[in-house]
Amino acid sequence: MKTDIHPKYFPEAKVKCACGAV
Repeated sequence: MKTDIHPKYFPEAKVKCACGAV
């Protein structure tokens, strides 16, 4: 998961990225 980009583009995506939904 790209922890470096999701806070910038998708603050909410941290939960989604953590699941591997990216």
